Amino acid sequence: MSTPSATVDFDKKILSEKWREIKNIVKDELPTEAELCEVMSKAGAAVNIADIGIEPELAVMGILYHPYMRHKITLSRLDAMTNLDLSKLLKI
Repeated sequence: MSTPSATVDFDKKILSEKWREIKNIVKDELPTEAELCEVMSKAGAAVNIADIGIEPELAVMGILYHPYMRHKITLSRLDAMTNLDLSKLLKI
């Protein structure tokens, strides 16, 4: 686990103030799910949980705990601050 947490000095107030802007950047700048899946499929990459042969429960645990393995701030690291439920994004 990465300690101290990458978010130890993170200001929740700033996140709250900038959240709409962050969401708009993600929506406007990142490829859509369909575009990502198409590119990943062309590259021979897994695009769903069944493709990697693990149980859905393990996939959910992976989504919940992966942000804590590296000292970086990602949207998934901010899950607790944003009330996002990233496990709901899994297509199982």
